[in-house]
Amino acid sequence: MYHRFSYEALARVTKAEVFQHDAVIEGGIGNNVARYLYFRDHGYTGLYVGVDPDPKSMTSPDGLIREYADCFELDRLQHLCSRYGIANPIFVTNSALYLLIAGYENRIADAAKALTRVFRKQLHIRPAGNLPLTASRLFHSEATNCGEFNRIRRFLEESLKRGWNQSAPGKNLLLLKRNEGVYNI
Repeated sequence: MYHRFSYEALARVTKAEVFQHDAVIEGGIGNNVARYLYFRDHGYTGLYVGVDPDPKSMTSPDGLIREYADCFELDRLQHLCSRYGIANPIFVTNSALYLLIAGYENRIADAAKALTRVFRKQLHIRPAGNLPLTASRLFHSEATNCGEFNRIRRFLEESLKRGWNQSAPGKNLLLLKRNEGVYNI
């Protein structure tokens, strides 16, 4: 079963969290440009960089910058920020977090470290793909025990060690904010 997310919560998060950034860097964008179009339709005017390692990902509406790279590679992220003059980006995934960190099974700490060095906020939409994500499932390990949730929990634990606060502002939405000045890279 396909589990939707709360569009009302996404609208609130978009206005409160996304609009204040000069760029959105979406990891694992593939050919799914739905978030890019959503943010644009709701008034976001900053840069939008879609990062995906697959050169077969080709959908590029006007205004979308397409980069073929690993979105957890620190040097690549820093290069993107330097290349496009990005000072305050937000990291976004759309139905991709669980897939991205699955490829980092033994390097989840490295992924969290790279994101900590570049971003102050992360927004993950449907982070577990088609599996429903709620605050109780996410923050209480006894609630669910499956590969996708366990990897996401490990990612969140590594992020927490680096000073990230986590919240679930709506069904299938995960927002992480880094505590300024209080993080362990």
